[in-house]
Amino acid sequence: MLEHIGSGHVALHDDLKKANVQAWQQFTLAYPTSDNGAQYFTVANPTGASPTVAYGGITKYLRQYFKYIRSGAVRFDATSNNIGSFDPVAFRNTDGGDVVVVKASTGGSFSIVGLQAGTYGVQYTTSAEFATDLADVTVTGGGTLDTSIPAAGVLTVFPKPTMLTVVVTGSPTVGNITTIDIVADALPDGLSGFEMKVALANTAVADITTVTYNAGLSPVIAPTVPAGSVDLFAADVHGNFDNTSTNIVLATLTVTGTFKGTSSVDITIGGTLGVQDEVGETIASIVTTSGTLVVPNANPVVTAAADLAVYDLSPLNLTVGSFTDGDLGDTHTATIDWGDGSLVDSGTPAVGPISGMHSYATSSAYSVIVSVTDSDGGSGTATFNIVVQNFQFLPGGVGPARDINGDGKAEDVNGSGVIDFNDVVLLFQNLLGPPVQDNQGDFDFNGNGRIDFDDVVQLFLSFAP
Repeated sequence: MLEHIGSGHVALHDDLKKANVQAWQQFTLAYPTSDNGAQYFTVANPTGASPTVAYGGITKYLRQYFKYIRSGAVRFDATSNNIGSFDPVAFRNTDGGDVVVVKASTGGSFSIVGLQAGTYGVQYTTSAEFATDLADVTVTGGGTLDTSIPAAGVLTVFPKPTMLTVVVTGSPTVGNITTIDIVADALPDGLSGFEMKVALANTAVADITTVTYNAGLSPVIAPTVPAGSVDLFAADVHGNFDNTSTNIVLATLTVTGTFKGTSSVDITIGGTLGVQDEVGETIASIVTTSGTLVVPNANPVVTAAADLAVYDLSPLNLTVGSFTDGDLGDTHTATIDWGDGSLVDSGTPAVGPISGMHSYATSSAYSVIVSVTDSDGGSGTATFNIVVQNFQFLPGGVGPARDINGDGKAEDVNGSGVIDFNDVVLLFQNLLGPPVQDNQGDFDFNGNGRIDFDDVVQLFLSFAP
C-alpha cells in the first residue's frame, strides 16, 4: 500500500501500472483549508450551519479511477501503440466487468479493442470539464470501442449493468393483442439460465395469454396462462448465448387487452437462482427497466341499416343502425344525419338499435350517416341510402306508383311491387286522366316528351318475353 500527500492521478497511474500497488490513498480525506492538493475534499465554513464540501482539484481526476475500479478488482495487461499520448490501465472487477482507464497527455481520438461484450459508459475529466459523460457504447465480444477526449486528462470506460428491458410493441384495444419482449442488452459472461417473473401491475387491463421463449433456450418451463404474471424459467444448455451476444430477446409475451387503462410491466429477478452466467454464477449487476402497457379506448363499431326505398313523403320511423363497443361502462350518444340538409337528430342510446323519425320534403336519393360517440370521445360511423319516391296513386292501384328499376319512371304503375300486365292495364285506363297527364315525366316510357299509346306499348315491352 502507498500513502501519498499531494499526489495526483499521474502518480496513481504509475503506481498501479509499474509498482503493482494493491492500495493507494491520499494523506487526508478532507480538511478546512484552501485546495492545496493535500486532501480529497475541501470544507468551507466548517463550523457554520451549512458547511460546503467540494472536490479538490486533483480529486476530480482521481475519481475517474476510484469510482469505477472496485475493491477486489484484478489488474490485467493493457497496452497502447501511442503510450506517450494515451496510456491505459485495465481491471476486472469482482462482478466480472472490465474497466479501462486511459491517462491522456493530449486530446485526441483512439480505439479500445478486446473488451467483453456489453454496454459501456464513457466518461472523462479534463482541466475544463469534470465527469463529462459520452454516449454509451455497445460492443460485441472482442469488439472495438471508438472514443475521444478533447484535452489532456483521464478517460474511463466502464461496464454498464446488464439491462433487462421490457419492450411493449403496441397498444391493444379490448379484445385485441400485442407483444412484449424481454430483452437483455448484453451477457458479458454468457448465460446458463434464468429465473424471473414478469407481471402486470394492473391486472384489470390485460391478460398474458402466451409465452414464447427464444429458440436458442433449452430446456424451458412453460408458465400457466392466461395470467396477470408469469414465471420464466429457462436454461441455455447448448451455449447459444455467450459474451458476443447483444440485444437478446429472452422471451416474448402475448397480451390481450381486457379493459381500457394503463399498467406497468415489471421484471423481478428470481430469488433462488436469478440470472446466471455460463458457469452458473449469479449475475449480480443487473438493472431491470419496466415497460408501460396502454389499453386505449375502443371506438364504437356502427352497423347501418340496409338501403331503403320509400314511395311517398309520409313521416318515417326507422331503425337506422346498431353499434357495439368493447369497453364496458361507456355511455354513448348517437346522431343521424338524414342527408337532406336538415338538423342532425341526436339521442343517447345505452345499447343496441338506433332509431329516429324523419320526413323528407322531396323525392330524391339521400345518404344517411349514423354516428355513435362514446364517453371517452371515441366515435364510429356508418352510412346507408334512402331513395324517396313520390309518384301518383292512380285510381285502381294498390299504392303509389313506384320506380322499380331506378330509371326515374314509375313502371310499377299500380304500386304492387312488381312490374306485370296489371300495370299496363292501369296505365291504359288512366292514360287521359289528370294523375298521368299532370305527371307526364313519370309515365313517358318512350321518352318523346308526351303521353301517348306508345307509352303503354313500351311499358308492356319492358317486361314481355
